[in-house]
Amino acid sequence: MQFNGGTRSISGNVIGAGNVSFTGSTVNYDLTGAYSIGGITTASFAHNVVSTLDFTGTTSLGTSYVQEGNGTTVTFQAVPTLTNLTAINSNYGNTSFPAGTTFPALTTLSKTQAGTLDFANSNLNLTSYTQTAGVVTGSGTITIPSGGTFNWGGGTLGGTGTLSTPVARPPTSLGRLPGEHTDMEQRRQREHGDGRA
Repeated sequence: MQFNGGTRSISGNVIGAGNVSFTGSTVNYDLTGAYSIGGITTASFAHNVVSTLDFTGTTSLGTSYVQEGNGTTVTFQAVPTLTNLTAINSNYGNTSFPAGTTFPALTTLSKTQAGTLDFANSNLNLTSYTQTAGVVTGSGTITIPSGGTFNWGGGTLGGTGTLSTPVARPPTSLGRLPGEHTDMEQRRQREHGDGRA
């Protein structure tokens, strides 16, 4: 299913097992009905124009979320149900999840172009994290376990949250990333109980 262009308030329910795409130029969608998709949700809007997609009703994104379009803002006004969401691929644009959102199945996160991906106070447990541009922000913890993959090429880790990763990562001009704790530091904090690194 595809929604293409214009300003629309969609009050009916959008429910199904397949994929849904929101596309077009200078688009403003307000989904007030229930949105529950089993496949991939894609927000792919034209570059360098202001477009918005607001989920204000009960929302479930499906297994994967993809976003394109510099100037695009996607907002979840209520806490979505993301039980089956395993991957977020945010290229361009801004996405904001509300406080209290949980990502129990999310394992893959990619932020590759300009824009801000705001996870509020959510904690993420990822097996694959790639960031080459843009901002990933929040007050929760991003954890990449042993055996996971961390590909850092640039951008910003913002907010007051922390990045916990025992996996090797490529060297960056930043040295250690903001909020990053190494295994040794975590062990010292546990042993001393005083936050010393």
